[in-house]
Formats: sequence, structure tokens, C-alpha cells
Amino acid sequence: MTGTARTARTAGPAEATGTTEAEGAFAGAATKPVGDKPAGGKVTAFNDSLGRLRRSMRRSAWNKGPLSPAQDMAWQTSLVRRDPDPAVTRLTAADFGYQRAGRGPATRSAPAPEQTAYSGPHRLLTDEGVARLRRVCENLADRAPDDDYIVSRRVRNVFGASRFVRAMVSDPAFLGRVSAIAGQPLIPHPLTTPAICANYFDTQEVCVGDRKEPQTARWHYDGMTYVFVMQLADRTEFANGRLMLYRGTRADFGRDREAVAEQGSSHPKVFEPPLERAGDTVYTLGSSLWHAVQPVTSGARLSVILSFFAPMERHDSNPFWHLAAEDGIVEALSGFAKLRKAQSDPLGYCARTGIDLTRVIAEAERAAPLVAPH
Repeated sequence: MTGTARTARTAGPAEATGTTEAEGAFAGAATKPVGDKPAGGKVTAFNDSLGRLRRSMRRSAWNKGPLSPAQDMAWQTSLVRRDPDPAVTRLTAADFGYQRAGRGPATRSAPAPEQTAYSGPHRLLTDEGVARLRRVCENLADRAPDDDYIVSRRVRNVFGASRFVRAMVSDPAFLGRVSAIAGQPLIPHPLTTPAICANYFDTQEVCVGDRKEPQTARWHYDGMTYVFVMQLADRTEFANGRLMLYRGTRADFGRDREAVAEQGSSHPKVFEPPLERAGDTVYTLGSSLWHAVQPVTSGARLSVILSFFAPMERHDSNPFWHLAAEDGIVEALSGFAKLRKAQSDPLGYCARTGIDLTRVIAEAERAAPLVAPH
């Protein structure tokens, strides 16, 4: 259900101090700026049952054509950060309660216990790279409709809308850095519409039907497995609006659902990653971790969600109805056909999309010492 699109009110990036020390974030103790107060009202969980079927009958609203050259930006490899990340926490799937026999890649039911499930904060781009990506997402803001499903206001298919973004996520140097963080080669995802999204949050209520409600990202898990959340606004630009992660399995969340919705970051199993500067990024196994965003109580928050495909794995976590509920059945069927083709012939997919997997692996090896926990 969609409504009228509105332009997000975002200001230019401001320089801020460094990141919060990592372990504090896991305890839910990320430092909050002056004036930050607990967000009012609970953040509910999304409807993952019959509501999906109803929404899937809609036509996709995300294919609106590319940005004009004047609205897009120019990509260059020098925008990839080459410096070490100063303070990184790495948590495995076992830290979130996932335990199963054997080793190996994730399955749809559960990730491998030793697999990195959370890592951050990271810096993927230089300050200039962050500023350009932010400008692109700001120029897409008027395409974001009001919605009541998961994220109140967002734009999907940023990959199709921006040459800058397509070049960024296809650059071996950028792919090498995200691959080093995830611990395996990552490349652009065949499901291009959900792979890259821009999320917008401000203090205006969204209008859905005859209802009005605060902007938020409901408690949810992603269809994608390998997900990076990059905040594109400094913490000084907005109050509340923090990303929250649930420390537990998807099954555990079912038992804690009501308490987590009511208590938010006050719940003992919920923590807030320390995203303080524009460009700060966290990596998650998105399909295994429940997460949400608090309502913003002043200012505006902007973020971009980057999801990737692991060509060395034949598994992909995306369930059909999760995708169809967002993009409609027709586009979901087309997307899944592309996904299955890429899974059956990953090297062919790399060749068709111009990805040099050997170079990506070499770049990941060079980046590994720069993104490791300290």
C-alpha cells in the first residue's frame, strides 16, 4: 500500500569524531549524542504471513528509470577507502545463538556457527565517496512512497537508477573490501531490485490509507544474506532513529517478539551498532538477524542498504514470497529466474556481468588486514 512520495529533508555531511569502541555496542551501550531521548512508541514486527500474499498482487513500483546525468555522480576507484578500520567488533552466528553440527556455508534454515554474523563499524568509502553516494540517494528521495510493510519510506532498485551505484558495486576494489569483511567473495546480486535500497526517515508521519504513523523500519529479517548497512547522515543531524539488532536466532525472536517490540533497545537482547559518522557501515547476515530502526524524533536519517551474492555458494537465502511482497509476483518470477541461472553457472554470471572474480579475490586478500577486528 503506497501513498504520496515526499522528498527527505537531509543536510550536508558534517565532520564528527571517531567511532564508539566496539564491545560497548554489543552491550547496547553505544554513546548517544546530546539531546537523544528514548523514542516514543513501540516498533512492531512486520507481517510475514498472509499479508505477503495480498501485497504480492501489486505491480512493482520501483522501475522508474535512471537518474538524469545532472542528478547522478561519477564513480572512480579512488573513492574506495584503503585505510584500516580503527575499531571493529566481529560476532559470529554462534554469538547470536546459532548452533548446528558441522562446518560450511549458511543454509536457508541457519548459518554456520563460525560464520561472521555481524561486523562493524567499517568505512567502505572515502569521505568524498560518501558525499557522492549521499547526493545520489538524496536525488532519489522523491521516489520513496509511504508504506506500512517494513520500511516506511524507501527506494528499491537503486542499482537500476544510478550509474554511480552500479559502477561502485561492480568495482573490484570495492567488492574486495566487502568480501574481506564477509569472509568470502561477494559480487553484485542477480536480484537487482532488492539488492540496493535507500531508506529515508524524518519526523513526518506516513499516510497509508486512512492511517498515519511514525516513520520506522519494523522488526524484520532480510531476504538477502550478505547485507551492509551504511548510514549516510551524521548522528548530529537527527535524534533517535538508531538501528537495533536482536541478539538471538530467528526462532528466539518469536518468543521475545512482544517484549522486544515494547522495550526496543532497552530489551536485554537488543543492541545498537555504533553508527556515528556519515559513511559508518555494519555488515550483517541479514536473513538470520532480526533488526529494526527507531522513529526519528528530530532531523532526518538517511541510509543505503547494500546486498551481495556469494558466487562460491550455490545457496541463496531469498524466499520467493519475501521478494514478491515487495516487488509483485511478475517481477519476483523474473528475478528468481535470473537468480537460479546465476546459481547454476556462477562463472557464466560473472562473465555476463563483467565481474573479474579472480581480481575480486585478490583485492579481498589485500583488504583483509584493513577490516579485521582490533
